[in-house]
Amino acid sequence: MYAAVAHSTILYLQALMTVTAEDARTASKALRETQSLCGKRCRGRFSRSKRTEEQVHAELCYAECGLMLSALVLSEDPGLTALVKAGIRFKSSHSTYQTCLNILRDREWSCPELKGHFESGVRLGIGSFNLIFSCVPAKHAKYLSIVGFSGVSKVGHAALLSGGTLGALRSVLCSLVLIGWETYGKIVLGCGICDVDDATEMLIPLLEQYPNGAIVLFLCGRVAQLKGQFAEALEYFKRSMEAQTEWKQYQHLCVWESMWCHCFTMDYMKASELAYYLYKENQWSKTTYAYLTASFLLMLGLDEATIGGEKVTVSAMMGEVLARKQRVAGQSLPPEKLAEKRFKRYVDQNKDLIFPAFEFIYFTAGMSALVSRPDIVQDLLSLLDGNLAEIKRATSTKDRKRIHVDSIHTINFLRGICLSYLNKVDDACAVLNEIIDSDKSIVDDKFLPPHAAMEIAHLKLRTDDLSGALQYCMKALSFKTYFMQAKLELRIAATIELIEEREEALSGRPPLEKTSSNDAGDFYTPPSSPEPDI
Repeated sequence: MYAAVAHSTILYLQALMTVTAEDARTASKALRETQSLCGKRCRGRFSRSKRTEEQVHAELCYAECGLMLSALVLSEDPGLTALVKAGIRFKSSHSTYQTCLNILRDREWSCPELKGHFESGVRLGIGSFNLIFSCVPAKHAKYLSIVGFSGVSKVGHAALLSGGTLGALRSVLCSLVLIGWETYGKIVLGCGICDVDDATEMLIPLLEQYPNGAIVLFLCGRVAQLKGQFAEALEYFKRSMEAQTEWKQYQHLCVWESMWCHCFTMDYMKASELAYYLYKENQWSKTTYAYLTASFLLMLGLDEATIGGEKVTVSAMMGEVLARKQRVAGQSLPPEKLAEKRFKRYVDQNKDLIFPAFEFIYFTAGMSALVSRPDIVQDLLSLLDGNLAEIKRATSTKDRKRIHVDSIHTINFLRGICLSYLNKVDDACAVLNEIIDSDKSIVDDKFLPPHAAMEIAHLKLRTDDLSGALQYCMKALSFKTYFMQAKLELRIAATIELIEEREEALSGRPPLEKTSSNDAGDFYTPPSSPEPDI
């Protein structure tokens, strides 16, 4: 049974990396067969406490297969029907994990080792679900709670942290998920503030145990990147690629992060080479790779360059932006939407864009890697100030380029980010407030004012002005119908939660949930599940 689960999981990961229909079908078939096998072994007309140890492990494996299948359904068919099917499978997996949680609480185990393996799997599932559902904004969370979906980030963190210390079958997975959450989840789906030191501490034993582990080396590179140690990060990504060569798509993840390391250090030529390599070799998003190749060349002030022995022009890459668009689950990808917007701006501005690379990285994944590198931030700020001054001088000449008014607001927005990273709080707030006040004069980039409000909220949070931070969170929420609204609202919800936690700490109120270590009763139980007798 576990061999079948392992085989299906490998096929599942391969399908996620290749993003091809054939691999998705192969993985989906394997997962369904494995889930059917688990289902036959875990069902019976008896109470949870009387099930054999094989049967309870089959229940856990059934939940894991269901969770992976819910993601693959969308890969096979991006339509509405598939979305409904994925939701049903997701709910079924969630319910099965709750059953496993109750088994863990109620059962008397004869073998401590098997209990540890089972518990690590339960903590992995329950912890992951708590983290996922903790990201849902409050206005949506109340509807999800009706059908039993709810989560608390602290509880999810505690469950995964405890599962990682059990030394059991899924303990390494618990640690990897938690590190991934710290280094990606909190930045992309959360408030943007991650605990890099915590991630570093969790990586130390993993690196000792798996010194040549591709995933461990990749996460070490990501942590180094977030610390602003870009040379060290590049070395880790290189070692990660060398650790395995069978899955090219995994290597492309390393190339993607390496590309941003070069961008942060302003080595735009190398960044453009890596972006073009991804455009040629990877199938995830040709539109994004084409746009980034063009963006890096524009950052160098070039219209064309020779990359890998090929002549690459900005106009040709921009032409690919619209030609290569795709839809996933019936929706366009946010990076591709941004690329499409900037293609139109590129045409309007006589084939020019203003700092497109840094704008892209901020709005898709954040620029937090620069927080600990004031030297690079100062250089970037100087370039932005110089560019802004040049535009203002050009406005008085008849032969000036057509500069879109929103491009000036974009420059000021990036200036505000740089000033905040340099701890020039008053200057940053002044620049960002100017963008908020210019909402009516902004033509296309209506997403700038709400993002500016959120940046001020984080500045207020950094200076312990909790009421001011909450005020600007509410200000950001007041904006409606703009690009990437859902993503920003996730960040707003996470920031408000952080503000409330700090207010509770200052008032001396006890936390709402337990965060202690190894008792199974520490898990958060959604409303749909019965409260355990402890």
